[in-house]
Amino acid sequence: MCDYQALIQLSCSDNSAFERTNYAGNFLVLLIPLSLILISYVAILFQVVRVRSSQKSHKALGTCMSHLCVVGIFYITCLATYMKPASSYSPQEAMINTLFFTIVPAMINPFIYSLRNRDVLEALKKIFGKHNLHYAVTIN
Repeated sequence: MCDYQALIQLSCSDNSAFERTNYAGNFLVLLIPLSLILISYVAILFQVVRVRSSQKSHKALGTCMSHLCVVGIFYITCLATYMKPASSYSPQEAMINTLFFTIVPAMINPFIYSLRNRDVLEALKKIFGKHNLHYAVTIN
């Protein structure tokens, strides 16, 4: 992965044309797919509202929301990394943002989709129920 913003910051020439081109490219690569994803979820939301069964609509919204959380983490960190001017570049911030849009969504996805399983939910309720009980006993 090329961290070109650090190189731009080191150059002594006028980089305004490169930055404008970079923003246009990032707009095409990031914001257009994000807008298409959001449009598709709005269409799904309208279909879910039409469904009469509350259980089916609840299940559909749960799946959509978990996916939108992962998509949100990915796109927000990408936008924060690549849509900033090169003058405000911070290597530490870029490293953290890169971690968030490359590794975190890949780690969260299996966990979120495993929460759709009733057995996993019951096991988590047992684990957190014991901790809450232990916490309540410790306070008293």
